[in-house]
Amino acid sequence: LKGIDPFLSYLETDDTIEERIEIREGADAMREEYLKIPGLCKDECLPLGNVQNMLDITGYSIDCPEERNFIRQRMRKGIYVRMMNTPNETTEELAKRDSFEKRTLKIKDRLPMMKNFLVICEDQSTLFLCDQENPKTVLIKDPDLLELQRHQFEYLWKKYS
Repeated sequence: LKGIDPFLSYLETDDTIEERIEIREGADAMREEYLKIPGLCKDECLPLGNVQNMLDITGYSIDCPEERNFIRQRMRKGIYVRMMNTPNETTEELAKRDSFEKRTLKIKDRLPMMKNFLVICEDQSTLFLCDQENPKTVLIKDPDLLELQRHQFEYLWKKYS
């Protein structure tokens, strides 16, 4: 785990690690976990990284039925998105839809996560490891690690304002 993401190096490993961290392998797991995100959020969703890589692996696009349903669910629950992403065609298109889809998107050339995609919710974060040959999804429920991720996101958000 510690080689996957710099934040995981802070994680204390003990007998409860399986209750706080779960790793699922494959593109199907990635699709399943991505579609669960609106149900995990209460007020806000904080995505960071490269959404295009995640969409490429899942076979989704920003206009596919699954993504449109994801957005409808999120908007029905009143969940706002503050997103930081790398520049590509998908993020440029998302930026055009920001106000309509209750989102603020910052596009940056350099982010701590250039290849992968992290989505931080209130009680869980989902890290999509976007390796075409071996995609993985890491579900993080460790409160200390979630707090670190939130602080890092807030720091970057303010830094890029």
